[in-house]
Amino acid sequence: SILCTADMDTETEFFAQLPAGPLAKPRSIWRSHQWFRALYDRPYAAVELGDFAMDAAFRPHEVRGPDVVGLHVVHPYLGFVASGSPATDAAHGFFDSFSPGSAAPPDSFSVLLTGGSVALQVGHQLRQALARRLADRTGQPVRVRMFKGALGGYKQPQQLMTFNYLLVLGARFDLVINLDGYNEIALSYADNVMRGVHPIYPRHWQFRIHNLLDSESLARRGEVEFLSAENRSREAWALESPLAGSALVGLFLTHSFLETERRIADVVAASVDADRGSLSFEAAGPPHQIESAAQAISEATALWKQSSLQMHRLAAANGIQYLHVLQPNQYFEGTKPLSPRERRDFFRPRSPSAQATRAAYPLLLRAGDDLRRSGVDWVDASRIFQDDSATRYSDWCCHLTPAAVAMLVKLIADEALSDPDAGAMLQHDAR
Repeated sequence: SILCTADMDTETEFFAQLPAGPLAKPRSIWRSHQWFRALYDRPYAAVELGDFAMDAAFRPHEVRGPDVVGLHVVHPYLGFVASGSPATDAAHGFFDSFSPGSAAPPDSFSVLLTGGSVALQVGHQLRQALARRLADRTGQPVRVRMFKGALGGYKQPQQLMTFNYLLVLGARFDLVINLDGYNEIALSYADNVMRGVHPIYPRHWQFRIHNLLDSESLARRGEVEFLSAENRSREAWALESPLAGSALVGLFLTHSFLETERRIADVVAASVDADRGSLSFEAAGPPHQIESAAQAISEATALWKQSSLQMHRLAAANGIQYLHVLQPNQYFEGTKPLSPRERRDFFRPRSPSAQATRAAYPLLLRAGDDLRRSGVDWVDASRIFQDDSATRYSDWCCHLTPAAVAMLVKLIADEALSDPDAGAMLQHDAR
C-alpha cells in the first residue's frame, strides 16, 4: 500500500514508497487529493500545473542567447537596439515611428522617455496624459511628440547614453522622463555579476558578442530548449486531457515536471559556472572583483545614482526639464499588500533578481534623497500601491496591469507638469 505522505519530508521519499508494479487505484479521489496536498502543500488543479511546478523548481537563471539576439542587434554606442522593421530601423532601433533627429512640428511639446520595458508600457498613455494636462493649462490642443528611447532590458548607463546619443543626432526635447530602478539592480546582479560580466555592461553582453560562437554554450542552450519543450507538452496535456483532472495522475505529472525542471537547473548552473572566469575581455569587460551580493548591490545603486545625476546635468546644460521616477516593484517589502493572484502567480522571492531587489530598494531610496539634494527632480513611485490590495502586477518580474499603468501614468504626468511654467516653451519654437 502507499504510505501517507504527512510524515515524509520530501517528494523523493514519497515516490520511493510507490510499488514497482501497476499502481492500485486509490480508495477515493479524495485520498489522492490528500496525498497531493500533503506533498505539495496546496490543492491539486491541472490548470495550474505549469505555474506551480516552475515556481516550485525555480531556476535562478535562464540560458539565453538566440532569443536575445533575435530581438536585438549590437549597437556601437548603446549596447543593443531593436531591429526587424523599417519603423524601428528609421527610429535608430527604438519602437517609434519617426527619427529622433527630425524637426518637431511648431508649437509641439517634445518628450524623451527612457528606461526599460516598464517605461515602454507607460509610453502611449503617458503621452496622452501630458497632452490633456497641457491643453487644460494653455486652453488649446497641444501636440505632444514623445520619443520612446526605452527598450526591454535597458539599464543605466544605457538611458544616459541614449539621451546623449539623441542630442548628438540633433534631437530637441522639452522634457526627459527616466523611469527605472528594477533593471539596474536585478539585471546587473542576476545577468551580469553572477556570470562574471562587469555590472556596467549591457545585460547578457557575453551572449550578444561571444558565446554565440561557443559550441558548448550552444549545446547547453539546446538541451534546455529540449527539456523545456518536454514540460510544455506536459502542461498542454494537463490542460486538454480529462485524465489530468485526477489528482493521482497529477502526482506523477507534477513529479515528472519538477524532475525535468531540476535537470534544466543543473544545465543552467553548469552554464553559469562555465561563463564565470572563462570569458574574454570583449565579453566580460575589465577585471572587477566582487566579494559579495551586498557589494554588487551597493555598486549597482551607486551607478544608478551617478547616471541619473549626469542625465540631470546634461538636461540642464541644454535647457531641458528632467524628471527621474523610481518604478514600483512587488519585491520591495511593505509597498503593497499582494493579492492572492499576485502571491500565487507573480511572486517568486527565491530568485536572485528578487532577492537583490528586496535588498536594494531601501538603498535606492537613500540614493534618491541624495539626488534631490543635488537638484534632481526625483520621485519615488515605489509606494504607489501601498494601500492597494487589487492585482496590479502582471508577471513575476516587474510589469503592470493596465489599471496599474494608468495609476503610474497619472503620478508621472502630475509631477512632470507640477511647475506652472512647464508649458511656457509652447509659446515659441526656439527649439
